[in-house]
Amino acid sequence: MRVLVIGAGIGGLTTAALLLKAGYAVTVLEAQSYPGGCAGTFFYQGFRFDAGATLAGGFGLGGPHARLAEQLGLTWPVSPADPAWSVHLPDGRRITQFADPAAWQAERQRHFAGPAAERFWRTQERLADLAWDVSSRPFPWPPTTSQEWLTLVKAFRPRLLRAGLAPLRTIGSYLPSDDAALRLFVDAQLLISAQATANDANALYAAAALALPRRGVNHVRGGIGALARTLVDWIRGNGGEVLYRQEASRILLSNGLATTVVTQKGQKFAADWLVANLTPWSLHRLLGNAAPATLSREIDQRPSTWGAFTLYAALKQELVEMLFPPGSALHHQFILDGNKPLGEGNSIFLSVGADDGRTPAGFRTATISTHTAIEPWWQLRHAAT
Repeated sequence: MRVLVIGAGIGGLTTAALLLKAGYAVTVLEAQSYPGGCAGTFFYQGFRFDAGATLAGGFGLGGPHARLAEQLGLTWPVSPADPAWSVHLPDGRRITQFADPAAWQAERQRHFAGPAAERFWRTQERLADLAWDVSSRPFPWPPTTSQEWLTLVKAFRPRLLRAGLAPLRTIGSYLPSDDAALRLFVDAQLLISAQATANDANALYAAAALALPRRGVNHVRGGIGALARTLVDWIRGNGGEVLYRQEASRILLSNGLATTVVTQKGQKFAADWLVANLTPWSLHRLLGNAAPATLSREIDQRPSTWGAFTLYAALKQELVEMLFPPGSALHHQFILDGNKPLGEGNSIFLSVGADDGRTPAGFRTATISTHTAIEPWWQLRHAAT
């Protein structure tokens, strides 16, 4: 049976590789000239820049990338990043996210003194352990169908009772109410790891996100896009196809089933099954009038999302060595004003690329980004057309 996958992001490529290993004939269609999506690396005037993500997780024991590598028999081009990153608060505090649990405990106690703060971190660590255990098997939460309820029952373990009402709470409900700096720090960490702040992030999910530096984050040799290229090489080496510059423009249905993808080049690709590694809005656009009512309702009910405004820069090697001496973090988050909402230039993430051949001699790449609401940018685009 033939499967088409739209989108060569990490999700689409992982799906394609696993289906290929299971015996399906797989073709991946990608609009760009390189794979990875927001975890891609693009080439410009002799420099290779990370498009969005600059650090990668999930390679530790039991992590999703580690499990995938074991199933496929591949090796990831990664090395541990410790410290992971440093956070600069408006009051001058510089808090370093260490991978070592003992070093991190000493660091957080130095900056957030008092039993209430430490009680929060102990609760977060306990919930994170449960969340990572849950994530190792199918656990649809919240369940919306009878099948998802059945899957949830099968996934239940007695130790999950230790979570109490955490699956129904936000992580913000565990934060002490009188520590504004701690809340600001947690909000900033969740914004870059969970794309939400404490009062909106589910407690289990947020606890796991806050534990990412301790679970292990990694530099990727050659840029974050090397992860996607590793998967592309595996897919092609095992008989699958990955086609670039093939942007899907329409999905055709037959008897209610997606059977064909038409690309911007006018080419048609037929398949028995279709996987769309897309946002709900993009999928709805490709389906047009054939979109199911459930999908139409979903995009009507979903709030507008975050995006990123990103600047790509080339820095001279001597400047990097002066600002970031050996052993210091190459990734920094800056919060400018604790009384204003995060994002829109008030919180900035700076990542300096490793010296691993992605630039001409004497330079290093840097990616600088801030979260931004997407809807105003779409309005500007529509107003200009």
